[in-house]
Amino acid sequence: MNIRSGYSLAVVGSATASITISLNPAKTYFVTGGLTFKEGDNHARVYIGTVCTGSGDNITCGVRDFESDSGLGVTEHISHAVSVTIKLKTTGGKNRAEGVVYEL
Repeated sequence: MNIRSGYSLAVVGSATASITISLNPAKTYFVTGGLTFKEGDNHARVYIGTVCTGSGDNITCGVRDFESDSGLGVTEHISHAVSVTIKLKTTGGKNRAEGVVYEL
């Protein structure tokens, strides 16, 4: 297992931060992440916002920004993807999320 990319997202107040990581569709990845700092009583969550698959001019992205997805962290295997977007969404306070995308 090799590290493809590490990431850190930080937000102050009610906002969303995101990072998009390019992937090789011929490989499988393990995406991890979680809240590493939280200050305040407001809601914060880190999640996979989109996963894009395809090649050339035929790229399709699936949006996964669901309010009902209230998990505080990310642990997921992703295959056949050209990119993944990880988001940190908050309703206030100071928040930070960090994680690693591993190539399996």
